Amino acid sequence: MIEPDVHQQRLDKFKGWLPSWLVTFTLLFIALGQFSDSIELISQAKEAIVKNFTYEPYYKKIKGVHVNSTYSHIQKLLGAAPISKQLDEDISIDFYIEKSHVIGIAHDEKRVKGFYVQALVDDFSPTFMIPSQIELRLGENDFSVMGEQISLFSLDSSRNQNFYVESFDLGQSGLSFSFIQAYSGNQAENVDMIKDLYDKELLGEDSQEALSLLRGKVKPNIYGFGKLSLSNINLVFLTESELKVFASE
Repeated sequence: MIEPDVHQQRLDKFKGWLPSWLVTFTLLFIALGQFSDSIELISQAKEAIVKNFTYEPYYKKIKGVHVNSTYSHIQKLLGAAPISKQLDEDISIDFYIEKSHVIGIAHDEKRVKGFYVQALVDDFSPTFMIPSQIELRLGENDFSVMGEQISLFSLDSSRNQNFYVESFDLGQSGLSFSFIQAYSGNQAENVDMIKDLYDKELLGEDSQEALSLLRGKVKPNIYGFGKLSLSNINLVFLTESELKVFASE
């Protein structure tokens, strides 16, 4: 027999993490049967909801990915990658593609050299901790959140791909790799700003105003970390055509 005050404490705890409709459902079950059996049943229901209707399982896996993680750890965490391509003689990149996001893992078959997460839907928003103790939620801030001291930036504007990427050296934090924020996609307003900046850079015109406009309005849909050259970073993002083909497999 569960003491009344213990019963109430456990009930209050469950009310705290259950949606209101599920609280009602729980109370109905409790009224019909044993308290412990009802709580176990609802616990299983909550686990199923978290697994099937939220992104929490993906967020948890993303938090387990780090630069210098062993490749064997990544395979245990994420499984065998269905898609992979060679970046250069020594480094390959594996792609884990879901309807909501892409995880790209650059590696030398021993350790992770870099990784990124690309949101494919607006509500996929994992958090990333920058060594300066800034916590960033993907899709929440524009590029300017990292300040004006860009280490490097690169971009491309073509029929098949439009992207803008920035790299920030984390050496001052005692780390030998960089933080990367980028936008890759086909949202019309963002594409127009990328194309305007690209054209000015290509023609050698003053691009500062176009750069500031883009950084103040466009929100990255890609965050990552790595010790890759900028030329390799430019190759890690899947094109629109690749996303359509691979996501349908």
